[in-house]
Amino acid sequence: MVPSLLTSATFGGGFMPSKTLPSQKLEECRDLYLQGKSEHTNKNFVDAVRLFLKAVYMQESLLGKYHQDTIKTYWRLGRAACMAKQDQQAVEAFHRAMRMAEITFEDTVVKSLMNDVHSCWEEVDLTEQQPEEDRAPSRSSSPSPVQDLEKILALEKAADAACKNKNFESAAQSYQEALDLLAVLVGNRDTLCGADLLVKQSTCLLRISKITEASRALSSAHECYLRRLGGDHPATLGAAANLKSVQILQQKNALQTNDNGKNGSSNGDKKGMWWTASLSSLGSNSNSKNSFRQESPSSPTP
Repeated sequence: MVPSLLTSATFGGGFMPSKTLPSQKLEECRDLYLQGKSEHTNKNFVDAVRLFLKAVYMQESLLGKYHQDTIKTYWRLGRAACMAKQDQQAVEAFHRAMRMAEITFEDTVVKSLMNDVHSCWEEVDLTEQQPEEDRAPSRSSSPSPVQDLEKILALEKAADAACKNKNFESAAQSYQEALDLLAVLVGNRDTLCGADLLVKQSTCLLRISKITEASRALSSAHECYLRRLGGDHPATLGAAANLKSVQILQQKNALQTNDNGKNGSSNGDKKGMWWTASLSSLGSNSNSKNSFRQESPSSPTP
């Protein structure tokens, strides 16, 4: 059942081709999405998940993650995965939808989405009519992840606020808490939202002179974007450029430390933080209207 606040009207009524976007790709996206809806209607939930995944990754590239249609497809992907008992995939999709919806829609829509996530874990087990060997595992012992997802979102907001107040150490810690909780929910596999959080965290780590940790966070984010979205996606390219810059900073900082010798400035000395001027570019992506928004805490939009 589609929540009343998550109808096609709320989401802008489907796909809206633009002269600036490749219409053929958008049409392919639309076909995959409609096929996914059809499979879901026919209770072929595993096939629906596969089709929605293909559609939504194309949408992330073509429309951006904040676009109404991208969010809508993530929501439908979450429902299909939930019915297919692919709980980790469902949590990942719902987290993406909820996180992006907070930016794109009003609070009432976000609240409706959260209620829908909770209802997925309470729906009648439709596999009971299947042969026993084909049934998915019972979810009776699996609680709704809504509370944990809400906690992750709250931790990210707290970290964003800390960044705005230049309390970078506290922000980095809150981002890490969000990442740790997310890892529990999705079984330690990487997610796009997790990669976004890592990019934010990396800027905070740089601000407190933890260059090695920042490089590690960016590397993990880049690997996730590369696997999920491909090498040509703005998020992948942005993470790669940022990672290269940080690695250069690591090398230069090491050289400067060696040159200064025992009496020189350490990594933690403000005098040695000559590289902070480069931070303004960290997390930036394409300026295209449909590209990913900046993930840097200096602009704490997820």
